[in-house]
Amino acid sequence: NMETNEISKVRMLYKNGLAAEQPEFADAKLREDLALLSALDRCFSEIEGQDYACQAVKEHLFGLLRKTNAAGPAAVFFFAGSPAVGKTLLAQKIAQALGRPFIRFDMSGYADKEAPMYLFGLNKSYRASSAGMLTDFVKEHPLSVILFDEIEKAHITVRNNVLQMLDQGAVRDLYYGMDISVRDCILIFTSNVGSNVYNKASNPYNLAGTPISTIVKSLEEERNPYTNEPFFSRELVSRFASGKIIMFNKLRPEILHRIAVKQIDKLVQYYSQEYNIVSNFEYDALADLILLSQGRDVEVRS
Repeated sequence: NMETNEISKVRMLYKNGLAAEQPEFADAKLREDLALLSALDRCFSEIEGQDYACQAVKEHLFGLLRKTNAAGPAAVFFFAGSPAVGKTLLAQKIAQALGRPFIRFDMSGYADKEAPMYLFGLNKSYRASSAGMLTDFVKEHPLSVILFDEIEKAHITVRNNVLQMLDQGAVRDLYYGMDISVRDCILIFTSNVGSNVYNKASNPYNLAGTPISTIVKSLEEERNPYTNEPFFSRELVSRFASGKIIMFNKLRPEILHRIAVKQIDKLVQYYSQEYNIVSNFEYDALADLILLSQGRDVEVRS
């Protein structure tokens, strides 16, 4: 993989001290790249059980650093996988590492026919007109990270506008009466669509080797059980695939255990600081008890 090789080259140059010995390697761009990688490593260290997804994000972002953005947004990620595996958290950590403004849209709240006006504005001729929450945010923060959580739940008109954003790098706000550019934005979409892949995999804890063609086929073919319509058009899936589609692993029991221990520790520290309540129970045993009480389908949100 060319991107992986580039990352390895940068790391080795600095590890071996060549940047100091050969000034041509110590240019500002190289230092900027290494600083970005360090920031991503630091922020992603908090994400459990998704090493492949984290590495894939780093490689894709690094691959974009030295390329000219010809069309569309600066970067597009599509995070697929079962619920509560870290998709939203990874999106937040990308924004944190890059130091960019971040906004999250829960697309289950934009499923009705009025959804487009809330996101993309309403013409000034209407009494209750206003700018769209999405377009107004991008207008104020053109260099930002935007998360569309569970994009499959959005109204069809919203998804069509998303297609326009991915195609043209801009979307029209009806209140301002102008196109708002997203050319410098990083757009991240999460989805639970793709269950044919992650529910039927022989090893759902390691989906890194799933061919992209298999994932794309699943995204194109999976249908809404209530309407029997495909969740995504082929055109929209194609635009997702032109960015970076990443399938997230299900979380192993030992990962869930580790997350539970961390949360218990946070709660213990909180009660100690706020109420001076001291606890001396065994964290590991309590974590196991919590996980076992949830049955076989335990997840982080339980």
